[in-house]
Amino acid sequence: MGKTRVPDKNVIEYFLHPAVPTHKQYLALRMFFLDGKTTEQVALELGYKPTTIYTLALNFKESLKASEENGGDPFFLVNRSGPKVVDREGDDASLVVAYRKKMLSVPEIQILMEGLGRPMSAGLIGSILRENGFTRIPKRDKEIREETNRYSKYAQLTEAPVSTVIDFIDQESFLTK
Repeated sequence: MGKTRVPDKNVIEYFLHPAVPTHKQYLALRMFFLDGKTTEQVALELGYKPTTIYTLALNFKESLKASEENGGDPFFLVNRSGPKVVDREGDDASLVVAYRKKMLSVPEIQILMEGLGRPMSAGLIGSILRENGFTRIPKRDKEIREETNRYSKYAQLTEAPVSTVIDFIDQESFLTK
């Protein structure tokens, strides 16, 4: 025979007092369908109205029927592993190619894509470029990179103001990274 477990107070609290609405709905449906409690009993125990229990039950039956047809579960998400499907021939990919034609590097393209609200990983950008026949850009020094960025007309570059030294009083302090 197995060992008897000492109940953990946190675990018991988790099941007795659900904090998330879907957890509370699941418990209500379980009480109604599995434990055979009436709508009034479930509503009183979980703080619902009896009509809410009827609505929950009806919606659950419909979503259960839909999940049987489409796969999935009405309450619990199934973790699906594997690569995410990425559109490698859409607008984003053509934009990446257009940026590379202006001799921009992968990190520069990544910054510009993020600025457009279309974030992409450096790996994805690199694979899109390889699929379109591009090779790595030869190593460039800082001046050439800045010149390329200045004349690419994709990024609006502005001069940053020169920083100045500020004297602090002995009592003042600040944190930096």
